[in-house]
Amino acid sequence: MLKNYFKVALRSILKRPGTTAINVTGLGVGLACAILVLSYIQTERAYDRFHDNADRIYRVVKHEPNNVFQGVDRYGVTPAGMGPHLRNAAGVETASTFSQRPSLLQRGEDGFVETGVLADPHFFDVFSFPLLRGDPATALDDPDAVVLTASMAEKLFGNADPIGQTVRFDDRADYTVTGIAAEPPETSHFSFAFVRSILSDAYYQDNLGSWTSSSWSNYVVLEPGHEVAALEAHLVSLMEVHQPEAIGETQYVMQPITAIHLGDPVNFGTGEPVDVRLLYLFGAIALVILLLACVNYTNLAVARSTLRAREVGVRKVLGGRPRQLAGQYLGESIVTAFLALGVGFGLAALARPAFALWLERDLVLGGPMGWPFFVVMLGGTLVVGILAGAYPAYVLARVRPSEALGSGEAPLGRARLRALLVVGQYAAAIGLVIGSLVIYQQMAFIQSQPLGFDKEHVVGLRLRGVDVQQELPGFRAALAEVPGVVRVSGATDLPTNIRASSTLAAWEGHPEVEGEEFPIYQVFVDHEFFEVYNMSLASGRSFRPTPADSSGAFIVNETAANQLGWTTETAVGKTVQWGEQDVPVVGVVEDFHMHAMHLPIAPLLIGYAPNWVNQVSIRVASSDLPETLAGIEAAWAERSPYPFEVTFLDEEFDALYKAEAKLGQGIGYFTIIALFVACLGLFGLATHAAEQRTREIGIRKVLGASVAGLVGLMSRGFLKLVGLAFLIAAPVAYVSAARWLDGFAYRTDLGVGVFVLAGGLALVVALVTVGGHALRAALSDPVRALRSD
Repeated sequence: MLKNYFKVALRSILKRPGTTAINVTGLGVGLACAILVLSYIQTERAYDRFHDNADRIYRVVKHEPNNVFQGVDRYGVTPAGMGPHLRNAAGVETASTFSQRPSLLQRGEDGFVETGVLADPHFFDVFSFPLLRGDPATALDDPDAVVLTASMAEKLFGNADPIGQTVRFDDRADYTVTGIAAEPPETSHFSFAFVRSILSDAYYQDNLGSWTSSSWSNYVVLEPGHEVAALEAHLVSLMEVHQPEAIGETQYVMQPITAIHLGDPVNFGTGEPVDVRLLYLFGAIALVILLLACVNYTNLAVARSTLRAREVGVRKVLGGRPRQLAGQYLGESIVTAFLALGVGFGLAALARPAFALWLERDLVLGGPMGWPFFVVMLGGTLVVGILAGAYPAYVLARVRPSEALGSGEAPLGRARLRALLVVGQYAAAIGLVIGSLVIYQQMAFIQSQPLGFDKEHVVGLRLRGVDVQQELPGFRAALAEVPGVVRVSGATDLPTNIRASSTLAAWEGHPEVEGEEFPIYQVFVDHEFFEVYNMSLASGRSFRPTPADSSGAFIVNETAANQLGWTTETAVGKTVQWGEQDVPVVGVVEDFHMHAMHLPIAPLLIGYAPNWVNQVSIRVASSDLPETLAGIEAAWAERSPYPFEVTFLDEEFDALYKAEAKLGQGIGYFTIIALFVACLGLFGLATHAAEQRTREIGIRKVLGASVAGLVGLMSRGFLKLVGLAFLIAAPVAYVSAARWLDGFAYRTDLGVGVFVLAGGLALVVALVTVGGHALRAALSDPVRALRSD
């Protein structure tokens, strides 16, 4: 029986190549989207699950509700002194303290700046990073020990044996290679080129007995069955001894390692979390596209069921039962679905490289699931085939033989269902179009907003190493001789992302703040900072390279002055208690955006400290930039062993909105696909409608109907459905877009223009899709149409 179903289904599919091509293409595109997105989701969900004890590894996170930095009050850095107490805590199997940082690795003339970790000897007990050579239990026991990854060892030593050899770090100290580690998996929330012993780090040793400095990551492995809450309570008791001043303001909580990559943002933590909402959104869009493809199949199958009514009638007269007929048509749907699965895998394989490049991921079809993924896809395709074919099979099985054999058609009254499905299809597609346009409009708004400083033609160069910073005056002098260099400035941060924040006391003239903590961002600069970035002062003066300013001077932004109750004029001359010193405020700078526009402009304190800078900003002329960069590189090479790595400030600004840009691109791509699938279904329905109305069109032409009138007659019904879809999609899209825009402190207005454009685009696409068939039918020979009926 099943073999016969398959043969008849295949014969029926091949009999209608046009309809089959539309169904297979539509379902194939939908399945390809599902394959790619599901592979991406599986890859993201697999982060850190390769560790042997992944279900028992936790990161210690510091929660400070009163210390919000860039909208986040959780911090991934904790005290170094916490590590030994964690290892000795009840219920803790082991724990490790480490810090992730870049370093210059040198061997002979070769040098590479790579990011690695400084870790205690327990690092490889917590994390399952296998060593290709060396003993993980003892690899970091010596203070001068370092473990290199295989690729880093090859860079430094080539084919020579690296074990026992030395590598110079940051042009200051030599470390002995004690092991070779396999490359960290792509699904690790942090990566490294080396693991160096932290025991020789002076800063770590100085703070090992203290909880005052939080600069390290602490991870623990709990014993099986031990409760996280018990360890968190133990940390409270430890705070009472080692950090009593922070009780009530600071809380240490445990974050599962498997929740880091898709978890809530954490400041200064290892790894960059991915917004899990992005995964949900892409998954939902892929599901919508797949449903659109299923709707296409159902719509076309229901539409063509009238042409198959006589076949059903004959089968019933010959003894066919409704269950057998339903099974036959369900079989056709399932065979079509599996043909589409083959097309889907082919399309997914072709699109995978571009999709992986866009995601910046090493994406494998199926992700980490392997063969279970393909089992899931086979089962999912079976479900898709059943869902797409269930209603047409049910409808055809209920056809009465007398009605079917009498007219050759089944008077089933399914136009309303087809209309409903078309409306649903286009409502989803129009919603995606509106979302894509809103994101584009917001990104254009951000790009057009005045930042409060000039980011064009400024290159940044990060100073590394104490010696380089000491040579900064000579470096400045050398840069001044480079053709094309206009001005040079130094700061502790670039103005696009000022990261340091603090709470200072004794703000003069503000009773509510005086003697209380006032959270404020801070950056330290030299006297050229405001000129390099063309910043404007609202009052007062800029810094001067004089003994008076060198002993201490501050400039605040307008927001800080306002929140402190000062005016821009009265702020000048006020003092700020900085340590034991009263430092004067010499000026007020006009507000500028120092973070992404998700956040409002915050209070900012700018201090004069030319010897503290580690970022050099160089304003260059727009002409002959390559020659200018070559001159800057030559001046750098004379003074620094580190590679020459410059950044352009406008690129740093664009990086702040990388996630939003990717979201916009992704929705744009999926919108095009959704429109294609929706148009594919509309194309099939228009083809069927033209076939069904051939005789009517011929009669109308004989009676004098114009071509334009016939095209309008055949298109009007479909265009009404698209209009109804717009009326349904617009309010839903408005609410969703407004909620997304609420995440920006500075946002574009959600006007009617976006909705008019989206509706017009959908209408034009539908008109082109349907109008072509309508025009061809209207131009056909009416005599031939009537003769063939």
